[in-house]
Parts: sequence; structure tokens; C-alpha cells
Amino acid sequence: CSTIDNCSDKAFKGADMGNVCDRRNRTEPGPGYEALRREAAAAKLRAHEGRIRVLSDCGDTKHGIAMAGAAPQWGAPSQLPFADKPTDSVGNPATATTKFAVRCKKGRKGPGPNQDDFFVVHSDSVRIFGVLDGHGSEGHLVSQFVNEELPGLLVRRPEFQRGNIEESIVQALLEVHEDLEGVTHMPYGKRLLDASLSGTTCAVLVLKDSRLYVGSVGDSRVVLGRSRGSKIVAEELVRDHKPDLADEYERILSSGGDVRVIPGDIASRIYVRGLHYPGLAMSRSLGDLEAHKVGCSAEAETCAVPVTPDMKFVVLASDGVWDFLTSQEVVALVSRYPRSEVETAAEALCREAYRRW
Repeated sequence: CSTIDNCSDKAFKGADMGNVCDRRNRTEPGPGYEALRREAAAAKLRAHEGRIRVLSDCGDTKHGIAMAGAAPQWGAPSQLPFADKPTDSVGNPATATTKFAVRCKKGRKGPGPNQDDFFVVHSDSVRIFGVLDGHGSEGHLVSQFVNEELPGLLVRRPEFQRGNIEESIVQALLEVHEDLEGVTHMPYGKRLLDASLSGTTCAVLVLKDSRLYVGSVGDSRVVLGRSRGSKIVAEELVRDHKPDLADEYERILSSGGDVRVIPGDIASRIYVRGLHYPGLAMSRSLGDLEAHKVGCSAEAETCAVPVTPDMKFVVLASDGVWDFLTSQEVVALVSRYPRSEVETAAEALCREAYRRW
């Protein structure tokens, strides 16, 4: 999993207690700071305990591994470019039988948090990997919410228990989107975040019973590296959900939305017909409630692929990678490294995307 945050940040407000502190750069406590810090510590503990429960649901608390981006430190300075996002872990990733590496770094952008996130669940029976790319003023809070909620929702779905993994991915993403809507509509003083104009992509990969199951909303991508003779060839397992795709375009228009490119921009974006918002540059996402009123969708597209000997590796990444390297370039770069150097490969991939920024 390689992510480099590639979204423009806006100023964002305190969501748990109103504007009690500036979460970007404040170093001195403001009114209510101590209460906010206690709530942040409690939230971090709940998230950690939630990862333990996911492993329990997978039947593997002894050897299992669960990882995700750690919650932002309230009131801490903005994350520096190319800095690694703090990680919360249960278990020891070095003991994983499936070799994997995670890098979550901030790209070359202004002050603010890294809005990308990720999660990993590695048990004896299943491996689950996810990449998230938040956007909007509270995109970092939306991606954090999803990283904490989605793995548990997924493994507890009845479809997952019956072995219908693709449907479980679809339903779990719809469920977490509904939860984001519910949280947003809570009274202001109690709500954790506002997903009206903020959201996240989500690309999920499940390895179970010698099959890869993939589901995605947005433009984070899952790419398989396959051996073809002496070459490693990229195979994109999901498509980027862009508003100008024919089927996505028709859904948006039939829902009262509009798709256009405004002067000075290069991306097609979703707008309310006749108005100049929300301007979302993808056709599927979690959150983004205003865009969902006019045709944006939280329904994942999925695929299932049997594991075969010609499969060498899989890369999940946000557009902080894909905007600067093609899928084939990514596969070529990663293939230079042996399985034992997967950490080096992930670091090299992020570094090359950062260099091209």
C-alpha cells in the first residue's frame, strides 16, 4: 500500500467541540483544549481496541496483525512533506506470512494534515488491505473514520461469512457511507465530522481462499503485476471513477447533476446543475453528501481473480502515485526488488512519485 496525499487542503474547524483549537498549527492550548485532548486519547484507545476486535472476529488474536493510520494529534503542527503518517499497530508485521509494506506520506502541498489513510488486517484465514484518499476540508477526518469502521463492518457482514466477498465489500462500503451521513447529521456540538463537502476514496483488496477480491470507489487504484515471459505486465483490477466516463456521466445527469470542466482546470467535475458546487472530481466516493444528491455513488465496483503462479505482487495506491506514474511504470519499478525487500520497494515507489510531483 503506497499513498502520497495529493489534495488541496482548506482551513478546517474543530469537529468534536466546535472551534476550540486550530488543528493545523496551534501550539498553545485554547479554551476546551484539555477536554479535547482527553477525547482524542479516548478515541485513539477505542480505535486500537477496535482493531483487536477485528482480529477476534477473524479468529486470530494470537498471531494476527492489524494496522492503520493513527488519528491526528489534536493541536499538533501540520505534517511535513514526505513525512510518514503515524501508524497504530496490533501484532508484529515482521511475522506476516504474506509479505507486505505500507507507506503513507504527505506530498508537496501546503499546511495541513495528510488526508490519505490505510488499513491492514492479516490473520490466518484472511488478508485485507485498504487505501483511502480524503478530500475536502475534513477529508482527513472522513478517511480516519473509514479506516476505523470499515474493516470491522466488512468481516462481520453475513455475506462475508457465507463467502460472498464481493457483495460484502459492496455492502460494507454502503454501510460506512450511511454512517458518515448519520454522523454528519448529529447536533453540531456532538458530531465528529461533517461529510457534506468532504469525503474519501476507498480501494479494498481481500486475499482469501486463494482468490483476490477487489472493490473500489473513487480513483485510488489496485494494480496487479503479472509475469509474461521475461516481463512484468501491469493489470488494473479496478477503473478510476471519473465523472466523464459514459455510464457515470449518464447517472449524474439523470440525477440532476452536471459534469463540466471550468476554465483553468483540467478535471471534469460534478456540479449541481446551474450552480458552482460541489466540484467533485470523481464519480464515486464515501461521504461527499452534497455530490451524492446529484449522482455521485458509494456503490463499489468489484472483481474476483484466482491466485495463479504468474502473479508476482499487487500495488494499492492513491492518486498521489497514479497522477505521476503509469500503472506499467509502477509495476516496472516494484519488480526491481525481490520479495525480501518489499519495504524498500514501497519506499522507492513513494520517493519516485514525490520526485515527479
